[in-house]
Amino acid sequence: MELEGRSAMDSRLLAMARKSPQEIADATGLDARFVAERVSELLASRDWLSERQQERLLLEEIVDLKDQVFAGLAASDPKDFAATASVALRTLKLVGDRLDSRRKLVDADINEITQAQARLFGRAFDLALQSVVGRVKEADELPDDELVDAWVADGLRLAARELSNNVISE
Repeated sequence: MELEGRSAMDSRLLAMARKSPQEIADATGLDARFVAERVSELLASRDWLSERQQERLLLEEIVDLKDQVFAGLAASDPKDFAATASVALRTLKLVGDRLDSRRKLVDADINEITQAQARLFGRAFDLALQSVVGRVKEADELPDDELVDAWVADGLRLAARELSNNVISE
């Protein structure tokens, strides 16, 4: 099960998963036994969340903490304002740092994907070129344009097949 495919209820249950089933039941109106079973199902596998999903869940928890801190800041006694504001600023810095970290991870993934695609296209191009060059070398005489076009088309079909063999479909 992926993070994006979860229902809103599952997302809410996971957001509250650190609380007891009864506390979650009180907050959601759901049955405590159902809450315990559903959270247990969602967390049954340690690896059910990808690294990105774990990062996103942590970010959601940090945002919730920020909201709580700001609510506390608004309700705080003026003499406690500096301490509460300090906590709010540290929380915002943590959110910013996590967002920066996510951006760097996304950039690294994009670079890795781009490099892999470049290698794959390079291999496909090499196959096409080797096919054409091999046929030219085997020819007894200089071929006419129509034959060269046919050889190029065959080489491109080889390249297309190589690319298709490397497509991951779901």
